[in-house]
Amino acid sequence: MRGSLFGGIAGALSAMSYRVDSFGVGVSVAAFALAFVVYVNLKTVRSKSALWFLFGVAYYTTSLFWVNGYLAQEYGDASWIRWGLWPLLVIILSSSFLIIPCLLATLTASRTLIALPFVLVSLDILREHTVFSFAWLHPGLLLLDVGFSGWLNVIGALGGSFLVYLLASSFAWLICNKSSRLKSFTLFVTMLMSFWGGNQALLLPQFSEQSQSNTSVRILHSNFTGPNKLSKNDVIERIQRYVSLSLQAPKADIVVWPESSMSLPYEEIQPFVKDSLDKLKQKSVVVVWGGQARNGQHLQNVIYRSDQPSPIYFKQRLVPFGEYRPAWFIDWVEQVTLSRGGDIQVVSNSITQHEFGSLRAVLAVCYEALYSDVFTSKLHAGNVAFLLSDVEWTHTPWVKQFLLKLSRVRAAEVGKSVVYSTNQGKTSLIGPDGAVLRQVENQTTQIMDVLVPLNERQTLYTQYGHQWLLWLSGGVLILIHLANRMHPINTNSLTQKRLFRAQ
Repeated sequence: MRGSLFGGIAGALSAMSYRVDSFGVGVSVAAFALAFVVYVNLKTVRSKSALWFLFGVAYYTTSLFWVNGYLAQEYGDASWIRWGLWPLLVIILSSSFLIIPCLLATLTASRTLIALPFVLVSLDILREHTVFSFAWLHPGLLLLDVGFSGWLNVIGALGGSFLVYLLASSFAWLICNKSSRLKSFTLFVTMLMSFWGGNQALLLPQFSEQSQSNTSVRILHSNFTGPNKLSKNDVIERIQRYVSLSLQAPKADIVVWPESSMSLPYEEIQPFVKDSLDKLKQKSVVVVWGGQARNGQHLQNVIYRSDQPSPIYFKQRLVPFGEYRPAWFIDWVEQVTLSRGGDIQVVSNSITQHEFGSLRAVLAVCYEALYSDVFTSKLHAGNVAFLLSDVEWTHTPWVKQFLLKLSRVRAAEVGKSVVYSTNQGKTSLIGPDGAVLRQVENQTTQIMDVLVPLNERQTLYTQYGHQWLLWLSGGVLILIHLANRMHPINTNSLTQKRLFRAQ
């Protein structure tokens, strides 16, 4: 069982890869390669299961440690929530990795290394669609560290994860295949160069395109705290100040404020800020802002535009244990409620794209960016994306930095500029290739006038998504198991020993 402890090391390394810039992909490849090498050398199903379970525990404990404080805030600092619910969540999430030994226990080492990338990418995809998990980090979100925006255009971040797993698998083969180092090294280098060359080839159509049109947008960056959200006077004063900033010369036709700008219901605030909002109409300035709307007895994050009294967008992806409780949790501990009361019910949106002059924008709110279809499910003929965020709830610097990286990945996937307006985050204009074109340099409340590149082209990822990768993985795993059945090889046979024999 000692070898299983390497699972914890690999899991922690994998989680740490999201906290570094430039070489995060390398750390991720090394982490998974370590897990792969140890896994194929372990003999029993029990030790293999322990390896992946410890990988999951270390990975989720490291990457979700900040959630401990978030849960305490949501549930009134109840100690059993902090030290009971949070460890339970880590265990449940970590258990998903036990699928790996269940599916691959009977395979030989070589077939296991072929199958592992397909199993892992399938898990990444399925985590977005089960009540026992939620969208979170995966290595494809690190692809921009090495400039692989071309791959993101075609296969998206989840496809990028598959590339990372393939590279880790070939690296593991290089380490394990002691009988033919040159052959293994050639395979690894060939795969590495193929990924790089493929990315360069995929970028060529973008370079050959005609110059894109641009439009002027004013992005507002804010810096207010939690207590300011619940004070009516603070909200009124904030809206009046934001209107003043929005009307500053030179005139901006479109202004974007962050999530929670109007952090109390519109009906409660509108009578006190009507004169300010009327000035926007008089000057023909349209403001898009994040606010709150009544949804039954609860408040829900929405997006408003200044020339309409009703929300134009309702948040579709809710924060688990923050805005709703999963069904399994309600069944288990029904008496434990959210700090805000009951669970919010999602209100569907009738319109997926919104026109603001020459802009045909798709909208999203903060947490939704973790989901791979946040923009692709709404894009038909749109040319820009607005992402409104409020990250005041976390004081973890790497989380705020990673949310910017996540926004860049989503921009590269759909080939659209992303106007990223935040409260206490990294307010930025992100280009269609995922590059940061402009960014605030400090946390003071400020405006940023930018020229937003408008791109009409729809990427292959926008058109085809990533579901094909799930079907491909299923087909490959079936074929591998059929081959294993038709040509069984004992995992302790000479073939296995040849692969891992001592030098």
